[in-house]
Amino acid sequence: MPYFSNNKIEYANRKLIKQCIQPRVGRRWAQFDSASTKMPFRIFINRDFNNQERLEKISRETRLPAGTTWHEYDFLRAPGLGNAAEYKISINSLGFRDVERSVEKPPGVYRIITLGSYHTFGHGVNDEETYPQQLEVMLNKNSSGSPSKLHHFEVWNGGRTEATAAVGLARLNHELLAYNADLFILDYGFVDAILVSYLGDQDKHTVFHDIGNFFQIHSELLARIFEKWLVSKKMPENTLNFEMILDQTVSLIRTKYNTPVILVRQINVSASIPIELYEKIAAKYSNVAVVDVKKVFLDLYPPTQEQIAKFNTDNNWLKEFNDTNIKEIPRLQPPSYFVDIFQYNKWGHEAVAKTLSTIIQNEAF
Repeated sequence: MPYFSNNKIEYANRKLIKQCIQPRVGRRWAQFDSASTKMPFRIFINRDFNNQERLEKISRETRLPAGTTWHEYDFLRAPGLGNAAEYKISINSLGFRDVERSVEKPPGVYRIITLGSYHTFGHGVNDEETYPQQLEVMLNKNSSGSPSKLHHFEVWNGGRTEATAAVGLARLNHELLAYNADLFILDYGFVDAILVSYLGDQDKHTVFHDIGNFFQIHSELLARIFEKWLVSKKMPENTLNFEMILDQTVSLIRTKYNTPVILVRQINVSASIPIELYEKIAAKYSNVAVVDVKKVFLDLYPPTQEQIAKFNTDNNWLKEFNDTNIKEIPRLQPPSYFVDIFQYNKWGHEAVAKTLSTIIQNEAF
């Protein structure tokens, strides 16, 4: 059954995304210092990334509360869903959403550290459903395979919900390189192109906190118009800065530490950061691979009919969309944006993990 068959459905569904999902994101970003979450929601724009004092500050202020476990509400979902929109988050003693790890790498271990934003962290899914944890399970099922016929893999989840590439570089400089990783997976670009600093201060707030919050209180429509205008003005500069800082990060990993890298581009990254940008950076260095998650969902591991049926239950995303007044949305026939929403589900994380597992087992980096 084709996923791209009806332009009318496509238009209606994208309209619904703008009406329902994007305002929820805007409200969350406008209130990111709320005490309702234990996760830091501090956004750092990709500027001034050669300033070591600022990088140390970013690393410090984006740390997760070590040794804690709690349930988070999926703010992308409709209010009132209760337990259906909750997911469990467990942070180990080193501040990773992960099982306990030792700083010293045990003998015979191939250690992988994943860095990224919402997708890596695992927004909306439980601990064991994130792609880093699923990847570790997959790799260890074939632990006699490459790289170098090692016996055990560790895949650390270093994701942060609000993270830009500046967060990854900051953590590499001030924390992560001490863990002696054998491979880094960098999954950035989701929020990097759309940020606007508040009155020129890249470290206090984004514009969505103060000015954006004012508009959202008085008019959500004005908030969306205002946001779109600001983002359009800053996107070219943001894209250039993202490319520079991602390049600098890969250069640090490859030239100074000679560690392989996999770059991941999620499908809802801004069009101003195309897959060609990642490929351009990868081509400058040896042992750097690129994963295009759009191809993962559309070509390599598209959702099966069984997964779609489960995805279409009362406790999941399509329930919300099918119960609206847009009657053209058929059940069990997801529109094209389905692959975007699908990545916030355990099956979407599994598809990403399978792709990464294949690359790592074949040493294709």
